Amino acid sequence: MMMDAPPRPDLTLTPPAAAAVRMAYQGARTILEYGSGGSTVLAADLGKTITSVECDPAWAAKMRAWFAANPPKGEVTLHAVDIGPVGEWAHPVDETG
Repeated sequence: MMMDAPPRPDLTLTPPAAAAVRMAYQGARTILEYGSGGSTVLAADLGKTITSVECDPAWAAKMRAWFAANPPKGEVTLHAVDIGPVGEWAHPVDETG
């Protein structure tokens, strides 16, 4: 049974920060980011090569599902890393990781 893709990740930045990221990404060929989401989708939509390091395994799965259902124009590499239990915005919930 095929599951629906999650909704498109939002670019959760202030308008000035979002504009700065767009400008920087437009001029880049390759992008490395810590944390995936709306900026990852933006880079992929621009046809960029992007590597994203994600420490929330549930969010990484949602991002992979998004890109599986919405093939990117660019090359996306998503590295899910285990830093131990995480809470909101992938902040560690303790010091076990």
